[in-house]
Amino acid sequence: SFPIFAKVDVKGSHQAPIYSYLQQNFKKRTIFKNIPWNFTKFLVDGKGQIRYRFWPIVSAWYVEKKIKMLLSEQV
Repeated sequence: SFPIFAKVDVKGSHQAPIYSYLQQNFKKRTIFKNIPWNFTKFLVDGKGQIRYRFWPIVSAWYVEKKIKMLLSEQV
């Protein structure tokens, strides 16, 4: 029943709950307070804390590096 591939709103009055949570709980604020669009990536740890936000142009190898770093902290 979870609509994994459903189209959702990233911002605005019909913003999906996940984006609302991410926007409200991301502690490292930047100039841009809002999530620019749906290809922004977030890395969340095992406790539900948002650790990183990646712009859509960030390469996959950099995201992978941060994931491995976070996993090594969990050990």
